[in-house]
Parts: sequence; structure tokens; C-alpha cells
Amino acid sequence: MTSWALAALVALATGLSTLYFKGTSWGSFQDYVTMFLWGVGVDQGLAFTRLDAAFSCTPLARLPDW
Repeated sequence: MTSWALAALVALATGLSTLYFKGTSWGSFQDYVTMFLWGVGVDQGLAFTRLDAAFSCTPLARLPDW
């Protein structure tokens, strides 16, 4: 939970500072596409960090000997 909150805070700070606060004329089609692609990139970055947890599962239960 802490890593997710830290990642969200960093993503919000970097996204706003580089994409939204860059000038006074925000709102063009290119701005929206850039913001969308940035958001998709952040989402995929977080999904990539969750791969560690997905692949470090406990070993499978042993099947019964029949």
C-alpha cells in the first residue's frame, strides 16, 4: 500500500508539472493525447512492478499420490 501511494504521489507531481503547468494554453488535442499516453504509461509501469508479486507466489500444493 505504501509503494502504491508513493508511486501515485510521484506520478501526480510529475504529470502535473510536466504536462499541465507547462504553459497557459493547455487544452489542445495534442495536450489531451499526450496526457492520455502519459497515463497509460504510468498504469503500465505500475502493472510491471506488480509482476514481481505475481511471480513470487507460494509453491503449488503437492498433488495427492493416487
